[in-house]
Amino acid sequence: LNYGEPIFYEEVQDLYRYTLPEYPADKIPEGGKFINYYMPETDEVYYPGDVIVLDTGFDIELYGVCAMGTEVTFAYGENSFTETWFVGETSKMPDLPDDAVIPEGKVFLGWNDGSDVYAAGASYTFDGSVTEFTAEFGDPAVVYYSSSGVIDGVSETVYTTLADAANAIS
Repeated sequence: LNYGEPIFYEEVQDLYRYTLPEYPADKIPEGGKFINYYMPETDEVYYPGDVIVLDTGFDIELYGVCAMGTEVTFAYGENSFTETWFVGETSKMPDLPDDAVIPEGKVFLGWNDGSDVYAAGASYTFDGSVTEFTAEFGDPAVVYYSSSGVIDGVSETVYTTLADAANAIS
């Protein structure tokens, strides 16, 4: 800097800007995830990549806000597995594991939470109230499909799984 000459903000503004980095993974508690940065002095929330303007006359304190996940159990027969879900987020219902024993003459319908059944791949917004799902099995669907698209009672083909019917249509 040359003393005695005016310095304009536009010339030094980048000296006062700081781009927030990704939150260090080793600072996130096991089973948790980083949500955002929080500045208590201003009650503001920031995210990695946000630019904050530094005021050289004050210390700035930013805190990393982390959320702890909830273990959600999926039970099937004698086995089960868990996934970590976070309240307020939408997750996908998992597939039935390959080691599952499907009862004779039944098909996997989805995961039962005690009141509803959600198909594998269905979206589920987790509110924390249900932490255990049980595999639900039922009778296979019978789908009638004919090459003309008309069920005429004569030329239909019977498929015993939705996957077989979907493959025939596509």
